[in-house]
Amino acid sequence: MSAHFAGWDRRTLDLALDEVTLGLSEEERAELRSRAGAHELEALEHAVAELNLAGLGELEAAPAELMRRISADASAHFDFETAAPVARPVGARARRFSLWSAAGWVAAAVVLACFVLDRSGAWTRAPADLRERLLASAAGLVRAPWTPTADPLAGALSGDVVWSSERQEGYMRFRSLAPNDPERNQYQLWVFDSTRSDWEAQPVDGGVFDVGPGEEVVVPVDAKLEVRKAALFALTLEAPGGVVVSSRQHLLATASPDPPAEQSGSRPR
Repeated sequence: MSAHFAGWDRRTLDLALDEVTLGLSEEERAELRSRAGAHELEALEHAVAELNLAGLGELEAAPAELMRRISADASAHFDFETAAPVARPVGARARRFSLWSAAGWVAAAVVLACFVLDRSGAWTRAPADLRERLLASAAGLVRAPWTPTADPLAGALSGDVVWSSERQEGYMRFRSLAPNDPERNQYQLWVFDSTRSDWEAQPVDGGVFDVGPGEEVVVPVDAKLEVRKAALFALTLEAPGGVVVSSRQHLLATASPDPPAEQSGSRPR
């Protein structure tokens, strides 16, 4: 499992910077969502929100030397290959440069700092903390306790899944899930969205992940498509990198969601 932002390329970074400074069109925002996981965008939004609450948007324009250092540090940490720039309207470029003053440069600097610090391991919010924040703040959550199958590899695993369709964010929690060898196999989540046609035969890929030793592990759900109504979650063991269609040879556990928290009158914990 990678840290927030660790897999973002230059195009994704450009889109993120524009989102917090200029704002994106619907088409660009859809592209950003297709490139970044929901939990990554949530972490980005949280960082910018904390910045705004601190009142840092009222600072003076950034010193030229500071911006030079930020740019140099970002390039060093990202290690981007030289590539042709993506064409943008002249007006958008001009607005972007003007927004590097005052609130604009502060927000952009925070985004760059998030990337740089996250790449170096200095700041990474633990999935367990993000799960707790989701439980405390999101309405309409569904919770699904894991039920192991008869597969010998399932062992005595337990835990649950929490999912918010509104935020397109969720987390898997496991106890007693055996560590895997990434060179031989990886775990993969499948989400059965009952609003989709042929949903029982074609679940949504919820992402592949690795598990190391430990009593409990929390893993973000990385749904590749929008999940509007999660009717079932399933955990399989697949070849490295995962598969498009699972043979379900090693179906380790399933989880059937409880009613949404706002309907049941309490939040899952």
